[in-house]
Amino acid sequence: MASKRLRNSASKGEQMNCIDLKINLNRTVIVQIVILILVLKGVIVL
Repeated sequence: MASKRLRNSASKGEQMNCIDLKINLNRTVIVQIVILILVLKGVIVL
C-alpha cells in the first residue's frame, strides 16, 4: 500500500514538472518570437 501511494505521489510530481516545463518552453518560444519580430522591424526601419 505504502509503495503504491509513493508511486502515485511521484507520478503527480512528475506531471506537475512536465506542466511547468511546458509553460517555461512556451514562454521562451514567445520571447524568441518577440525578439525576432523586433529585430526584423529594426532591420526594415534601418
